[in-house]
Amino acid sequence: MTAATGGRSRRRSEVGWWRTAAGLSDGVLVVGVCTVVLSQFGLASIAQWAVWETIEPFPAGAESVSLAARFGGVVLANVAPLVVAVAALAVAGLARRSWTIRVAATLGIALAAGVLRTQLLLWVRASAPPPWAWVIETLSGATAIVVAIMLGLLAVDARRRSRVKDEVAAQALGELESEEVQIRQEVSQLLHGSVQQHLVVIAAQLDHVADLVADAGADDAAEQVRGLAASLDEVREGDVRRLSQTLFPAGVDIGLFHAAQLALARVPAHVATELHLGPLAQRFNEITRPQLSVTERLLELSALEEAVTNALKHGDARRIVVRADVAPGSAPGLAVLEVTIDDDGGGPPTGTEPALSGLARLQTRFEQHGGELEVGESPIGGFRLVTRLPFAVVPQDEPGTG
Repeated sequence: MTAATGGRSRRRSEVGWWRTAAGLSDGVLVVGVCTVVLSQFGLASIAQWAVWETIEPFPAGAESVSLAARFGGVVLANVAPLVVAVAALAVAGLARRSWTIRVAATLGIALAAGVLRTQLLLWVRASAPPPWAWVIETLSGATAIVVAIMLGLLAVDARRRSRVKDEVAAQALGELESEEVQIRQEVSQLLHGSVQQHLVVIAAQLDHVADLVADAGADDAAEQVRGLAASLDEVREGDVRRLSQTLFPAGVDIGLFHAAQLALARVPAHVATELHLGPLAQRFNEITRPQLSVTERLLELSALEEAVTNALKHGDARRIVVRADVAPGSAPGLAVLEVTIDDDGGGPPTGTEPALSGLARLQTRFEQHGGELEVGESPIGGFRLVTRLPFAVVPQDEPGTG
């Protein structure tokens, strides 16, 4: 097994609008939604004015007001209330208020902006409209503003509820994973200690029984008893020890890369293995405090072990190459660990997407941690497995996570 530097980083390019909105403050989200809705209402009003101006000429006596001036007045009449409403929202901070204050403030802002809009529309008319027209125009503008503000406030509340659900789910997942790690350690220690000790004692007792049986002249029976003792030793050294290693791999309590080296060292000698660490991965490997939690290390090791098992069992691989590097995360204090595992085995059929099969559960686990797992064709001829796992960077002067 060799170690070297090198690696690459890759980041997701598709981000949904809700994920983008999640990074905005509540006030910005309200103002944004309100601006979009009112802009569409204003454009509709301007378009309506343009159509009616074409169908029905402006009243007599309006020749002194040019068409450009009238158009500018209509645009101003729809833009000014938008500016007023947005400014009032920014100052009032309705996203932080109770619904009673929200409704009262919204009605006040809407009425003021609606009156302003109507007054500006009167400026481009040659004659005053009837009172009912003034009321309808004011109410239509105010209604649009109320709808816009309420949609923004509802969007904020929906996002808050989503955040609470995500936090509760993340907390529950973290508690389950911590419990899983504790159980893994306890069962692994039980298998490695008590169970193996009991098996050693039983094997020794069987050997003693075999000696007694041989002294009694039953050599064939003695050999059978010794065979049972030997089989018991094989179970202890093979199955029990392997199960203990699977539950809690050696070196995982020290660090991921150390555990990965030990895992690759257990690969049969006829299979060449390589572990390449990129510059940042090498730097993190030299830090005394682990950067990944035990749960995250176990997850990465599970993916490595699954990839190695598939390469040996299904692909008849003779070479396995593991590359790991760290890239900056999407926010300060975050980083992304990317691990690429290639083998030269049989690989997927040409032109087809390989099935995840046993990796489906691991893929779900990676997604729960905000990461991803992909399987594809390797450039060296077999399968390629790529995992990306975000993690919080732990400064050296603070306690570690693992």
